[in-house]
Amino acid sequence: MKRYRTVRELHDAYHSGQITPLAYTESLLAEAESDYYERGTFTAILRERALAEAAASSERWAQGTPLGLFDGVPLVWKDLFDIAGTRTTASSLAYLDAPVAERDAAAVAFYSAQGGVNLAKVGLSEFAYSALGINPGLGTPANAATSGERRIPGGSSSGTAVAVKKGLVSIGMGTDTSGSIRIPAAFQGLYGYKPSGDFYRDTAGIMPLSTTLDTFGPIAASLQDCYDLYRLFNQQPPQLLEQISAERSDGGGPLRYCVPTNIFKWEIDQDVLDCFEQLLLQLERGGYTIERIDVPAIDAVAEIMDRYGTFAAAESSYYHRALLQDERRQKIHPRVLS
Repeated sequence: MKRYRTVRELHDAYHSGQITPLAYTESLLAEAESDYYERGTFTAILRERALAEAAASSERWAQGTPLGLFDGVPLVWKDLFDIAGTRTTASSLAYLDAPVAERDAAAVAFYSAQGGVNLAKVGLSEFAYSALGINPGLGTPANAATSGERRIPGGSSSGTAVAVKKGLVSIGMGTDTSGSIRIPAAFQGLYGYKPSGDFYRDTAGIMPLSTTLDTFGPIAASLQDCYDLYRLFNQQPPQLLEQISAERSDGGGPLRYCVPTNIFKWEIDQDVLDCFEQLLLQLERGGYTIERIDVPAIDAVAEIMDRYGTFAAAESSYYHRALLQDERRQKIHPRVLS
């Protein structure tokens, strides 16, 4: 069956009657279940729930009453989100016997209320504690942008990016503290968006890495899909990105980017710097103003982290303190434990 790479393509297919949410979801589940035994990508397949949600969506479409752009759109969730009837494992051997969640995380419940189809929970770096996506305990999903040679998927939202890149879903949900959405998206040629902290304030039912810095957001094959999901969670109607560009060109004023010059004191490969400079050049050609400034706070934060460690380390160790004080800590990978 054809795979629809973007949410809007899938929405149009539902609208034209090319496919129903139920038929499409059944096809995705068959592929996901055959892929389930490739270690690391999935932690739970939500077959019964997905089929029930897809059947309800198909009925709404048949009656001409879809709830909106995301009605019937399958989505995967990083295994930090509580989903009723499943365990939230954070892809750690230490949490495989965690209590089954009694209710959905607020974000999951919200997506369901918009007519969305919750397809599966996907793997990540253990406790979301790696930018590489490596998970020795439960398996590292292979980077889906490469063929033949296995390469790291990027993390910590590794399973989310792999599921999207494989075409199992058009969009998936990850979490991001300091790159955990954006890195796996970049490693696999996708779009990843970390919203600001006021994106969706109800974080109930999401296991944190950092209670201060975490937000959740999408990984998708389309920038438009990321923006549409952002607007969905802000309870705003869909809007094409082209409309925003037109509005700004009609008097919205130029956008300005401030680039901290002192960040380049760190050890960064020249190839990476060259790519970054090309990006800045493209922005300037597009009418954006680039202002290079020195930001002393960056140096201050780097010094504090060198001396004391990171917010993520402090807050994560506090959150998992009960686990770290009993014998289950032996199941944690030594590097993550330290």
